[in-house]
Amino acid sequence: AGVRLGIREGLVKLPDEETLLMYEKTIKRLKQGRSVTPGKDYYLRPAEQVVVPIHYGSNHPLQDAVWAGRGDRWVTQLIYGAKSWVTAVKVVNISNRDLVLEWNVTIAEIVPYGSFPQAGRFVRPGLRRYLEWQQLIHENAESKQARLRARRFAQMLRVSGPSVVETSDYEWPTKILVRPRTETGAIRMVQLHPRPQPVLITMAKPLVSNSQAVLSVVKPEVPLTSRTIAVQTDPVM
Repeated sequence: AGVRLGIREGLVKLPDEETLLMYEKTIKRLKQGRSVTPGKDYYLRPAEQVVVPIHYGSNHPLQDAVWAGRGDRWVTQLIYGAKSWVTAVKVVNISNRDLVLEWNVTIAEIVPYGSFPQAGRFVRPGLRRYLEWQQLIHENAESKQARLRARRFAQMLRVSGPSVVETSDYEWPTKILVRPRTETGAIRMVQLHPRPQPVLITMAKPLVSNSQAVLSVVKPEVPLTSRTIAVQTDPVM
């Protein structure tokens, strides 16, 4: 119970994490594993999910295996790409409370083939426990159509609900508002600038050898006048 056998490495790992050598005198060194983390914090509501891409780095996707991880309120699902290796990890909140997925939480583990990550928290795809996790995702995850319906329903409630700002109720207008009658106003037109004065030019007979034009300017007197015009300001009915 709880004993893990590493046939490839020739090791026996006991429940207290003590490692024993099965055969030979030296332990084979393994490649260093790589933890898959979100990289940033995610805020997940119940049944909400997020997809985290996998960066292999020095690990090779054809020589290493990806083990799916699980938390107290979330489970994962491995997503395969076109080249038949894992390219991303989907994390689903299976609880009925909001979840904060921190940036440094290990959601998957990349280990060489034949190696085992931490027992109980990580499983390999295809095992019975991994299938149970996928059943939890199927039961708790929310489809895109369901999320769209919920978003439309919430928007309909906001539109049909009472207004946030209080508004006054006014009666429907039944007639045109007429201005009050006033006395007849008067507008006085005052000529501010004098009118241009006409200039008459006449030619006189030459008195000397050189002809000279004598200009006589006649300034007709144009008196400054003002008129008073009565304007009716009553509205036209």
